[in-house]
Parts: sequence; C-alpha cells; structure tokens
Amino acid sequence: MRLLDLPVEILIKIVECLIKQADINTVVRLTKTLYNLFNDFMYKYNVRDHCGDALPHGASYDHEAIACKHLDFGADTEVFGSVKRLRVGLIGR
Repeated sequence: MRLLDLPVEILIKIVECLIKQADINTVVRLTKTLYNLFNDFMYKYNVRDHCGDALPHGASYDHEAIACKHLDFGADTEVFGSVKRLRVGLIGR
C-alpha cells in the first residue's frame, strides 16, 4: 500500500508521532500533497516544542517566508533578540 493511499486521519497520527523535526520535514518534502497537509503542522511544532528556533535561521538568511510563518504561529521574537538581522518589518507583523 502506498503512503498516500492511507486515510488522512492515519497520516496525521503518523506525523504526530514523529519526534524529530528533521523527520517531519522529510515527510513534508515527499510530495505536494504531504506538503499541503503538514507544512503548517511543521511550523506549529517548531514554535510549540522548539521555541521557534528556526525563526532566526529564516531571518538571518533573508528567508522572509520562513520568518513570517514562524511569527504567524506565535514564535517569540524576544527569545531571539540577539539575532541582529531580524528586520523591524518582520517583528512588527
């Protein structure tokens, strides 16, 4: 049976059981369908369980979409006050 043949509810349970961010990212990158299903979950997971630690990466490398997604899901910009390249425009979102 192919992974995408599983019901969405089962796919959600599988992804929720993953512990490592890298594993979730791998699932997200497998197909466009999985990306659409789990990309937001990946950002929420990072903000909730890893204090949004990917936010400074997004800001430091001018990946505005990554930084904005983290801010949309509640990443705390105060935690990363030392990241000099966090733009005022992003913080003010």
